[in-house]
Amino acid sequence: MHISLVFPSVAQKLNIKNDIFWNTKDGQPIYSQGGGIFKFKDPKSSQEKYYWYGVHYKEAETYRASPNKTLPGRATNR
Repeated sequence: MHISLVFPSVAQKLNIKNDIFWNTKDGQPIYSQGGGIFKFKDPKSSQEKYYWYGVHYKEAETYRASPNKTLPGRATNR
């Protein structure tokens, strides 16, 4: 006997793109080095939401402004 279950799927409106810089809805940079994503219930609505967190380190701003620039004291090839 073969049983198939069909669940309606909900597609996201935008795809996640790699190798680009991300901003918040307010246009602020997202610094996610060493970060991750957690799911929590919103305290006001009780709706589950995903939260993206990360570390904001000073070199990230320099890199974001000029990704091709090598920072002093950093190896140029590995």
